[in-house]
Amino acid sequence: MSTTDLFPDCVLPGCDHPVAHVGDGCETCKNAFGWMLTGTPTRLTAQEIAERDRAVTATYAARRP
Repeated sequence: MSTTDLFPDCVLPGCDHPVAHVGDGCETCKNAFGWMLTGTPTRLTAQEIAERDRAVTATYAARRP
């Protein structure tokens, strides 16, 4: 969750911009990545995002000098 804990974070790994609904991408990421982002029939749940982000966080930590 965002530091304010009022809104969930953007679904893209590494982005902590707030969004209205869990599983949404923020406007900044949508503008930055444009056509490279594709929609899905269902949003990821908070649990699915947390599970995915554990692997991403571990990868970031492993690559940190």
